[in-house]
Amino acid sequence: MSKKVKKKMADVFEFPPDVVMDLHRITVIGNIQVYVENHRGITLYTDTAVKISVNGGEVVIKGNGLRLRTVYSDDIYVEGTITEINLEGLDGQ
Repeated sequence: MSKKVKKKMADVFEFPPDVVMDLHRITVIGNIQVYVENHRGITLYTDTAVKISVNGGEVVIKGNGLRLRTVYSDDIYVEGTITEINLEGLDGQ
């Protein structure tokens, strides 16, 4: 099913687009915590950078003293002093 059809279904049935279109959701709490839902795994983990694979690209979190608070099959909590969040390789979903 194409992205266009999925988006239309989400609109018609009032479903959240992240659920219907297999999109990630990022929640940022101040500069101390990032919560990424609907991920596909961790591709890099250091105390200054964390890369999280999502549908179509990666979420890159940079900062100091970064640590993974929790990692579940659907979501990841990253804590520390967050200085930058980038979306790489995403194709305009």
